[in-house]
Amino acid sequence: MQKYTKIALILFLFGCESTPYSDLQPELSQEKFTATLLDLHLAESVKNADVVYQFHQFNPQEKKQIFLSVFKKHQTDSASFFKTMEYYQKANPKAFEQILQAVVQQLDSIINLKKSQITTPKTPITDSTKLRETISRILNR
Repeated sequence: MQKYTKIALILFLFGCESTPYSDLQPELSQEKFTATLLDLHLAESVKNADVVYQFHQFNPQEKKQIFLSVFKKHQTDSASFFKTMEYYQKANPKAFEQILQAVVQQLDSIINLKKSQITTPKTPITDSTKLRETISRILNR
């Protein structure tokens, strides 16, 4: 009995040496994965802003359609994207961290570019200003 226990222990220790993620391979290149991830974040933020602006319930089917359109743009599918994500999360987390940092930097660049393109009016228009203008138009009829 002790012999079988030793054999089982040795097999267990040899089994622990190999990582279960060593057979994972990314299906997308790092550049394509990064670009797809960036566009998914952008598409989701646009949709979320639209939901907040229009005050309606978020439809999960709409989110699925948004994601599918991003995958179509990058000529890939969700299975390849998520297998690549699994590879980076489990087998290469340092590279995944670098990818996420690159996505955040690109998002920051886009935000800063959009902020610089916004022109501020000379006199800020507030809701009360709009209300006064509407009331004066009604009274002047």
